[in-house]
Amino acid sequence: MKRFMAMLFLFVLILFINTVSAENFNIPSGPLKQVLEKYADITGKNPVYMNKLVEGKKSPGVKGDFSAEDAMAKILDGTGLDYVVTSEGRFVLKKRTFFSKLFKSSKALKSSKSEPVEMGTLIVYDKKEQDFDNTLQNVESLDEDALQAAGAADIKTATRYISGVDVFRAHKRGQSSGFNIRGIGAGNQGASDIGENRVLMTIDGERLPDYFNFGHDTVLPMVAGRDNVDFDTIKRMDVIKGPQSAKYGSDGIGGAVNFRTYDPEDFVNETKTWYAGAKYGYHSANKQHKGAVTLAGKKGIASALLIASKTDAREYSAYKKTEPWDVVVRKRRTRDPQWIKGHNILGKVHIGNEIHRLSLLGETYRKEYDTMLLSGGEAGLYPPPGATDTIRRRRVSLGYSIQPQNRWLDTLKMKIYNQNLHNSNRMFDDHHRFYSDPAKRRTDTFGDYEQNIWAGKVDLNGEFNTRSLRHGWAAGVQYRGGSSDWRQEYHRYTPGSGTTIETQKMLPEMRTRTLAAYVQDSIIFPFGITITPGVRYERWRYKAKADADYLLTNPDNGARLADGTMDNTTLCPKLRLSYPFTNHITGYGSIAWGEKNPSLQLINGMVRPGHIPILPGTDLKPEKTRNHEVGVLYNSQNLDISLVGFYNVYHDMFVYDIELNHPVFGFGIIPSNHDKVDIYGGEASIEWRFLPDWFVRGSVSYAKGTRDKSNFSQWVPPSSLDSNWSTTEPLQGVIGLGYDNEKIGVNLNCFMSKPYQQDFHLEDLDTPGFAVFDITGWWKLSEKIEINAGIYNLFDKKYWQGIDLTAVDVGISQLSDIHIEKYTMPGINFNVGLKIHF
Repeated sequence: MKRFMAMLFLFVLILFINTVSAENFNIPSGPLKQVLEKYADITGKNPVYMNKLVEGKKSPGVKGDFSAEDAMAKILDGTGLDYVVTSEGRFVLKKRTFFSKLFKSSKALKSSKSEPVEMGTLIVYDKKEQDFDNTLQNVESLDEDALQAAGAADIKTATRYISGVDVFRAHKRGQSSGFNIRGIGAGNQGASDIGENRVLMTIDGERLPDYFNFGHDTVLPMVAGRDNVDFDTIKRMDVIKGPQSAKYGSDGIGGAVNFRTYDPEDFVNETKTWYAGAKYGYHSANKQHKGAVTLAGKKGIASALLIASKTDAREYSAYKKTEPWDVVVRKRRTRDPQWIKGHNILGKVHIGNEIHRLSLLGETYRKEYDTMLLSGGEAGLYPPPGATDTIRRRRVSLGYSIQPQNRWLDTLKMKIYNQNLHNSNRMFDDHHRFYSDPAKRRTDTFGDYEQNIWAGKVDLNGEFNTRSLRHGWAAGVQYRGGSSDWRQEYHRYTPGSGTTIETQKMLPEMRTRTLAAYVQDSIIFPFGITITPGVRYERWRYKAKADADYLLTNPDNGARLADGTMDNTTLCPKLRLSYPFTNHITGYGSIAWGEKNPSLQLINGMVRPGHIPILPGTDLKPEKTRNHEVGVLYNSQNLDISLVGFYNVYHDMFVYDIELNHPVFGFGIIPSNHDKVDIYGGEASIEWRFLPDWFVRGSVSYAKGTRDKSNFSQWVPPSSLDSNWSTTEPLQGVIGLGYDNEKIGVNLNCFMSKPYQQDFHLEDLDTPGFAVFDITGWWKLSEKIEINAGIYNLFDKKYWQGIDLTAVDVGISQLSDIHIEKYTMPGINFNVGLKIHF
């Protein structure tokens, strides 16, 4: 901490010494052509453009001290236009092309729309204005074109070109537990760590339900994944790296991800009052067929949108040259067969004008996974064990926004919403392996798990001046409630005895309440330095009631619930400082604190007859983190470079421990706070536009995690481990060469990784490094028809992603079940797509 404060002091000293000169702009928003004329009056530089490029476009304007290039970038933000600078220093405007939007995290984001992205209780504007500080660089934003180039079929494929961001996908049930950012988030540190829900996920600023999986996914039958969004509805995906609790609250200690869905205004306007479109796509990696239809219309001050999609797919294939069955140890070496069907319907209605807007949203998502659980069985069993997981996510929201445009308040937004996740599951013959004669016993398990979230929030932001200082402020309040419920029903059949039915309630009646408020102010000094302090206050309360059904299933857990309540109050501050050393070079540094409250299932535990009890964690403390980050950025017309270093400290990590003296069970597994984890690393990115329509870009990331061995859980003895934090990926990099114009675009990418080594001393879990090549492209046949295609793993490389290996259960009793062949990524595969609109 002392070293960091010394670095900050030295940084501030340098900032005051190195002042820069910049012109002062005070151009309000308005028609783009008028804004460009005012820009020419100030700078003496007349931009060159064709009238049809700027007709009907509106610019946000520019206010403050900026270089001529930075001011022009702000003027064009959200217009769909870009610019080049000639050798004579003149600005020539042009249409922003397909690949100019891809991987723009190395410089200020230029999204296709100027609308804000809501996340949690804070409105995060397009990266030019994000946090009211245009040097915020820990955001990776992918718009619809970038997602298309990545072949985004789910959250794992969507992030294939973002180094330092990974997604864990369970190989048996096919559902993702969420994102892993800079070594924190999804995945596990072996049998003791509880590694989910450390990255907040939202859609349109509304929290998505948590990941839930109580135990091994072939023994305990309930899995609730987080990959429950339909990418045919997504126009932008923002990945924010590093702890975000100061802005978004609990669950943001690893970062935050927001999905922004399409609005009616993306398709219709005053001159085009209706829209109809259809798309079809095929992904060979999981044999996915996907179709979607989009309808939009506008009448007066009202506009509406409807998007409906349907999916039919199989499991993601492992490397094709792997034999499906190991005849020596009689274990399966490829992924279990799976049949996946789903659909999604999104509807929106907007009523309003430029100042007032009322919005109504409704969405229903359904996906069904039918899985043959061959990995957990022996050869020759018939019928094989299987599972059917049906996921239903529904949400509805009502929002109102006003832009009074007075001198201190720019926007006020209010929203109420409800989001519900319902997982129903059926496992048949899941207990056959526990009986000496499986042909004579059969157990079918029916489960229902439900999460419900309801919330309301108010967000405000604006700008004002005090003497020579400019302020960009944001504030808001939020109330959120949540509940969970899990019930199981067992149908056991024995010849001669018939069928017996047993009903169990796995969790008591549980409720959480969260009341939060945040405020931040971005203070811009005349000499260019920007200081952004912020703080979030959050009061979290949990209450449980051990009702009769729960006590019947768990007779001894009622006493462990104590008074049935838990409270926690957190104060999460942050501080960011940035300074433009020159017109092209900017430096920044930040420090932020965060916390994560325990999940409902960790607090309550689970006891099932005949199984090792997972006891309630009523004494759990929140996980805590402190994040330090420094960076240097270079931006010019043809070259962008960013260098970032980070150091994160995590305390009181949730782990499973062993309780040896339980008064009833004798022993059991109990969640507790143990590990202290340090994660440090760096990231770099570059983009060079070396010829018109040609570019080269690349990025590299490195993270290293360590933990205190003296605090390891008894579940896995320290002698079997080293001190590595295994969900930090090895050195990774992406490099790409691309060409695009208004009609066609082609991109060649290479994703590289050094070898991955597990923290367990098992050589079989160490995987080699790799380099995987992809080629993607699109072709606009006409104004109404476009095709796109991609070939991935072009040279059919056999490789693994380290995050997937953290799922290998390496408890002593499971060592014989380790077959990492099933964790291989697909070999050469492709996708194709067709879009038609009117």
